[in-house]
Amino acid sequence: MEHTSRKYWEQKISEWSSSGLNIRDWCQKSHTDVKQFYTWKKRLENSESESEETVFAEVTPHYQYKRQDHRVPSQDTRPMLYYQGIKLYIPDQFNPDTLLSLLRTLKQL
Repeated sequence: MEHTSRKYWEQKISEWSSSGLNIRDWCQKSHTDVKQFYTWKKRLENSESESEETVFAEVTPHYQYKRQDHRVPSQDTRPMLYYQGIKLYIPDQFNPDTLLSLLRTLKQL
């Protein structure tokens, strides 16, 4: 049976992703056509990247407190993400795809 529903394939790809199996093994185990899987995986990845919207975030300097009520800019110039009490410093030689993946994961929390 050929499945053409976007939601069906989103669910299947999500199941594969959390399985820890490679695509061929997962498809065999779940009785899923490998060619269809790859076709839909690529289609969904392409539509995801096309539909991503530009999001702006306020960037403010990180301050260290030196004396009472005197803020001094931190000497650390690396970009930093701060999310729910977690500080994530982004090194100079970071992989943009990894950062994008991390941001997508944080967005789902």
